[in-house]
Amino acid sequence: MDRAIDYERVRGSRVLLGVTGGIAVYKACELARDFVRHGVEVDTVLTANAARFVTPLTFSSLTGRPALVEMFSSSGSPEYRHLDLAREADLCVVAPATANLLGKLHAGVADDLLTTTLLAIKCPVLIAPAMNTRLWTNPQVVRNVRELKVLGYHFVDPAEGDLACGEEGIGRLAPIETISLRALSTCWSRPGPRGKRSTRCGSSPIRPRGRWGSPSPRRRDCAGGRWPSFPGRPR
Repeated sequence: MDRAIDYERVRGSRVLLGVTGGIAVYKACELARDFVRHGVEVDTVLTANAARFVTPLTFSSLTGRPALVEMFSSSGSPEYRHLDLAREADLCVVAPATANLLGKLHAGVADDLLTTTLLAIKCPVLIAPAMNTRLWTNPQVVRNVRELKVLGYHFVDPAEGDLACGEEGIGRLAPIETISLRALSTCWSRPGPRGKRSTRCGSSPIRPRGRWGSPSPRRRDCAGGRWPSFPGRPR
C-alpha cells in the first residue's frame, strides 16, 4: 500500500492536525514529524487539555509553524482563526481524539478553536480515537462514532493492547505509521491537477491568503472546482 502513494504529489499539501487531551498526545508529535518529513505543511490546533500534556511550543518546533490553542489572540485584534485554518486545509487529522471530542463533534458543539474549526472545515476529516476500553465500548460513544461515519468522517480505529491505566483492551491510539499512511493516501488520492492554489471551490468565495504562513506554490487545485464528495457530510 505504501508503494501506491506518490509522495511527490503529497509534498506541499496542507494538513490541519487537531490534538485533544489524552495520554497519547505525545504520539501526535511523532505524527507531526512524519508529515513534515514527507513535505507536508502542518498547522496544529490543541485543546486546552492537550496543552497540559504537551506544550504548543513542541509542535511549533517540530512543524516550523504556529501551534494554536486559544480562539482569540492576546492582542485583541479581530481574527478569524477557525475560518483561516478551515480554508487552508487539504486534510484534517484529529489524533488523538477523545470521547469528549467525539461527543462534541456529533452534537455540533463549537466551544473552542478546534471544535469550531472542525465545524467550518470542508476537506476530508480523519479521526484517530484513543481512550480507555470502558469509554470506547460505551454505547453513547459507539453511537457517536457510527453516526459520524455516516456523516462522512473517516476513522482509524484504536488498537488493542496495554493501556496507560494498566488495563488491557482496545483503546490504544493506532500505530503512527498506520495513521500517517492513511492520511497521506487521502492527500495523494484526492483528484485534480497539481498546480497553483485554487481560488474557488464550488460556490465558495475566493479563498484568501492564510494567516499562518505563505501558501505553497505546489499546492494543487480542487478537482473541477469542488472538494471530494462525501455522502451525508454537512456542507
